[in-house]
Amino acid sequence: MVGFFGEVVRPTTMVLIEEVEDGGYGRADEVFVMPEEYRAKE
Repeated sequence: MVGFFGEVVRPTTMVLIEEVEDGGYGRADEVFVMPEEYRAKE
């Protein structure tokens, strides 16, 4: 995306890989955890 849009998109681009367990990904030293109300119901 940076190659197409330029460096301006780098700070706001996020890639979500769903196979990673909760809390296993982050950005800029911030770990993301899915709030309970947004989790899929099985």
